[in-house]
Amino acid sequence: MEKGNMNKYQEALSYILHDLEFNDFIRYKNGNDVDKYHRQVLIDLVKKATPMKVVNWLNNKEMACCPVCNQAHDSEELIKYCLLCGQRLDWSEDEVAI
Repeated sequence: MEKGNMNKYQEALSYILHDLEFNDFIRYKNGNDVDKYHRQVLIDLVKKATPMKVVNWLNNKEMACCPVCNQAHDSEELIKYCLLCGQRLDWSEDEVAI
């Protein structure tokens, strides 16, 4: 993903992944360490914070489902996060995933 298209979480993660590519851990100036175990935790958090388009529009677009857990949500509410799994949702209709 190009840097200009990344949100702040994706950008921070890309720096950490680059640093961990050749090292077992990173020690930052503030004394905190990040190791390869914590890398996966960060990847999971960034994925959840990155909006994903809702899928499977139902009932004449009155409902749509979370792309991760398939939980149905009312399109009138336009909630930002899935109530079941916490995935950030994108309700835009351009190029809607079906």
